[in-house]
Amino acid sequence: MDRLATRTLRLAGPRRDRAVSAAAEWNRGMAALAAGRADTALGLLARLDERGHDAAHPIVALSAGLTGAETARR
Repeated sequence: MDRLATRTLRLAGPRRDRAVSAAAEWNRGMAALAAGRADTALGLLARLDERGHDAAHPIVALSAGLTGAETARR
């Protein structure tokens, strides 16, 4: 999963496609959470709402908000 997300980020970055980058970061965060790495997951999910980050996307950040809250709780 992480290999595919990394490749997606590498391809989407030069195209400045924030929606695709945000989806890839969200998937990386979910994979980290499923693997029990809550701190890593929280860092990845925080990028979705980080001003200036290539993966920042307000709609994806809003959608991932509950996941972020669950991750922070862990």
